[in-house]
Amino acid sequence: MHDLFEDTHLDTFTRFWEMIPTGAKQGKQTAQKAFRKLRPAMQDAATRNAASYYGWWRAQNPQASWLHPASYLNQRRWEDEAFTPPAPTKAMQDRAAYWADQINAGRP
Repeated sequence: MHDLFEDTHLDTFTRFWEMIPTGAKQGKQTAQKAFRKLRPAMQDAATRNAASYYGWWRAQNPQASWLHPASYLNQRRWEDEAFTPPAPTKAMQDRAAYWADQINAGRP
């Protein structure tokens, strides 16, 4: 029997994995286990901040080896005080408002 939860988890993890820079993509199975341990809200936060965190981290540590994705997840690095996630842009806010209006008006 096909497990819907497993499909949802894989889709969510796939979105996370796509945010990781190519040079840091190592230990995928270990990262998947770490990802699975997080609650959905934490999975979302980790995914939402991964690309900007890795960009920031690389700028701070240009000579260091890449941060392993499992370490990013297990240590909840997106919550580091030194890292400040970028604020949503005006265009992002406008798009969200537009689609919210469309959905509320029954025009998906």
